[in-house]
Amino acid sequence: MKSITALALVLSLASPSSARQIRLVLPDTTLNAVSGAAVKPILESELARRAAAGRLGLVFVLEGRTHDGADGSETILRFGAAQRPVPPADTLIVADTSGRAIRGLERLLRTVDPIRQAHLTSNGRAGYVVQRKSYFSTSTGADQGYGVLYQLKDISTARIQVLGAYENASGKGQWVGELSLELPNLLGSLRYLRVELRRLSTATQQLGLTYAEPYLAIFPVGGRVSFSQDTRDSIYVQRDLKVQLTSLPGQPWNVALGIGRRELQVTGGAAGQSYRSSTINLALFRSTLDRYPNPGRGYQLDLESETGTLDGPQLPPDAALSRARLRGLLVASPGWLGRLNLVWAQEVLALGTAGHRYDPQAADFGRFGGSASLRGYREDQFAAVWGVVSRSELRYRSGPTSRLHLFIDSARLAGLEPLLAAGAGLVVAAGGNLIQVDFAWTRHDRWQEGKVHFRLTNPFGQGLAGL
Repeated sequence: MKSITALALVLSLASPSSARQIRLVLPDTTLNAVSGAAVKPILESELARRAAAGRLGLVFVLEGRTHDGADGSETILRFGAAQRPVPPADTLIVADTSGRAIRGLERLLRTVDPIRQAHLTSNGRAGYVVQRKSYFSTSTGADQGYGVLYQLKDISTARIQVLGAYENASGKGQWVGELSLELPNLLGSLRYLRVELRRLSTATQQLGLTYAEPYLAIFPVGGRVSFSQDTRDSIYVQRDLKVQLTSLPGQPWNVALGIGRRELQVTGGAAGQSYRSSTINLALFRSTLDRYPNPGRGYQLDLESETGTLDGPQLPPDAALSRARLRGLLVASPGWLGRLNLVWAQEVLALGTAGHRYDPQAADFGRFGGSASLRGYREDQFAAVWGVVSRSELRYRSGPTSRLHLFIDSARLAGLEPLLAAGAGLVVAAGGNLIQVDFAWTRHDRWQEGKVHFRLTNPFGQGLAGL
């Protein structure tokens, strides 16, 4: 490390030979030197220690000198700290905790330069954590260079997840739900792929595809492409394509900005109008939850919004539509809750739609009800131009991935009376799988009329449980 610190050391010192003790007052510590000749090695050692922790380019500059002691035998040297530009590292090595090289991240790490314990994210979800960042000399001689070694731990969770509920709305029971495949760190380089299939009946189905590239070849940003199709019985077919530029994986927030194309085709004799829409969209995501799937603290925020002009045979030329979705989750165990191994989880979901010279129709509304929003009700049972859902849970964590919980879900939806449901659930490990079951009742249900919501997750990645 002296090859680095020698470039940054600036010292103008002429201490009296008669001084028996020299006190060095630095910005964050005080050291003692027995002679003037010992001052420079001490300061070099301090700079080397700070450089090893990542503070390259640090300079100590002498700002003042005083004398202390009855006979003036102690000299006090006060130093300030300054930062000098440091040339880029000659070499960058990225390896996992076992020492195996991780290819494809060198260019990204030169750009984002995360500090120790910083997360590298795959589509906003935790992919790697930087466990160590160290420096080494890359050459000898007067103009020595340096290299950087990053040691990363894979904390991504590739998983297959099944969400389901048993419904008996028409007198004929059936299972409905969702199947999703999530692959962060695809090909080991923070690429991300997600596939979702959702079935609410034989004629009501949804498909979603998302692919994210962490670092584009031309610009210092990432990219994301997503496609969705929503087929609702014989009412309509809706398709949506988005292309977005995203922030780099080392940033605390995952930000996406892009354009999109939406197409609504009203089918059969359904009331409504078809249109095409060119949109501008924005997405923000951040998560500080300490582990998946059973966090004990942290928060998560997910915001999506889009606005666009509408083009249809019966629409004015300046018709426009805006939609927004916000989901927030706070997990904490303050005071006596923590002492009893209890965790409070509060989640809020808000959806809203607004039109300009256009009245939003059913295909534009937000959907509410089911295991992911309002338990105790059927999947997508309600459609509203705006709505707010609150999900409150008191959890007893019986293990790293298991828990028991009581919950109350409530909602306020446009045009409807307030909705309320309550129940209990559990999350248990079964072999390599995680099973979550929630039993929920609305205020109008009899005991035997409660809903069962089921979630099966097969995590086949390393996961956050290792943190």
